[in-house]
Amino acid sequence: MNGLRVTRQKLIDLAKRECLLQAEQADVVAGYLAGSVALGEPLLAGTADIDLVLIHAGEPAQPRQIQPLSDDIHLDIAHHAAAFYEAPRALRLHPWWGPAVAEPLFLHDPTHLFEVAQAGARGQFFRPDNVHARAQAFLASAQHGLQRARLGATWRRPYLQAVMDAASAAASLVGAPPAGRRAWLTLENRLRALDQPSLLQDCLALIGGPEVCPRVPAWTAGWARAFDDLDGHASPGLHPARRAYWLRGFQVLLEAGRPDAVLWPLLRLWTRTLEALPANPAETSHRAEYESSLAACGLSEQAQAARCGQLEAFVDQVDELLETWAGRNGA
Repeated sequence: MNGLRVTRQKLIDLAKRECLLQAEQADVVAGYLAGSVALGEPLLAGTADIDLVLIHAGEPAQPRQIQPLSDDIHLDIAHHAAAFYEAPRALRLHPWWGPAVAEPLFLHDPTHLFEVAQAGARGQFFRPDNVHARAQAFLASAQHGLQRARLGATWRRPYLQAVMDAASAAASLVGAPPAGRRAWLTLENRLRALDQPSLLQDCLALIGGPEVCPRVPAWTAGWARAFDDLDGHASPGLHPARRAYWLRGFQVLLEAGRPDAVLWPLLRLWTRTLEALPANPAETSHRAEYESSLAACGLSEQAQAARCGQLEAFVDQVDELLETWAGRNGA
């Protein structure tokens, strides 16, 4: 596809082709698109991941698969068992897959398995008590992540995830949760719609604040150098095909003057990259740059207790917001 104009319809066609191919070769009984392609905003800096969900009659061999299609485009395939779709009410309340199933793009469903599950999950999907339940699921995840960060020796990864889970709890009251390269921009829009723009600044303060944003371009380059030294056996989320997807997305956001929108996904991705690096002299050099950057963000090892205390206050603030919203909306 290099050199050819990539359109949303082209991405949909590529996903459908893969879905039908796997249906011929395996026990795939249905498939649908979620994420940015389904929502109509797939490309950023000319790159895209296609979030394809394949439903298997039995238990799939792997939960996630990255399949490159070109230097700029790859399939990010989630493999689900059909049993996951047999309880529409539970699916409706799932904080991630509930919204994905509510607004999917059908690709393949000859037995109507997914159509039936989608109809059941979408029924009463927007009822306030169900919206509140999905927000509470994010809040519970944030509280669990906070405890892991408070007690763990390697605390930054659960801490960073808990920050976004808490913010997503608020954001999910007015729309699908933030995800991918546009996560911070989506969060900004959701909190504005909720009339809670100050929450975004509180969230930013937990990961370094606006004062560190001028350093984000250099940190982005540091992460890319570390990513290049992965040995190729990391998790699907660190597949080589993901490099251009993240790096070019970060670069276009930086060029647009939005380093704040890069900071959280960059720190989270950099942390995961360092965890996956093999121990060697290169890893030592990368780690020194990484630790220096996190120290600048107030996320040094010595800051663990203080930062977790600040995160706890943020989680409590979101908890109060959710309860106020529930009271106002009869949830």
